[in-house]
Amino acid sequence: DPPRDRDAPRPRLNLALVLDRSGSMDEEGKMAYAREAASMMVDLLEPDDRLAVIEYDDKVNVLWPSSHVDSPELIKRRIAGLDPRGSTDLFGGLSQGVAEILPHRDGADITRVVLLSDGLANRGVTGVGEIVRRVRGFGNKGVSVTTMGLGLDYNEDLMEAVAGAAGGNYAFIENPRTMAGIFAEELHTLATTVARNVEVVYEPSR
Repeated sequence: DPPRDRDAPRPRLNLALVLDRSGSMDEEGKMAYAREAASMMVDLLEPDDRLAVIEYDDKVNVLWPSSHVDSPELIKRRIAGLDPRGSTDLFGGLSQGVAEILPHRDGADITRVVLLSDGLANRGVTGVGEIVRRVRGFGNKGVSVTTMGLGLDYNEDLMEAVAGAAGGNYAFIENPRTMAGIFAEELHTLATTVARNVEVVYEPSR
């Protein structure tokens, strides 16, 4: 069980929010879900946390460079301006998210990329096996990846495999009503982490 010292500060979070804005996100209101979900994540952070926001289609752009969350309303206004367009360089978006937060990782931070996407990759690295292999390298550097699938036609195999390869969580966002609980649980998991890189050694009795 985690310690129950309510006065103890929670670990500082070092996050990258990676948002799919490709053309397929125009279907079933997925882009609206992504914008709302991203804004909810911003609201749950504290000024001492760091956040980077990456948006991608066939191009990858740093919407908000990694910095402390002292201007949440400005971050949310930039997110609100995103509309669907173009193809989908999913791995390019993930890589840029890692590049933004990796320099700010230290012993006190929880470092994680959160991907909101329908998991359809058709530009750059597109093979599931190759994406998973490369994402596993992120995990080896201490960066975990949580994936959140949007819409009913998302690529569940890819989104689940990416999360598993880098020690993150995986969730499906069917509609906006489910997002509050999903994000609250994700932030609770990050905030109550009490150990990382744990090694378990089993010694059989003689």
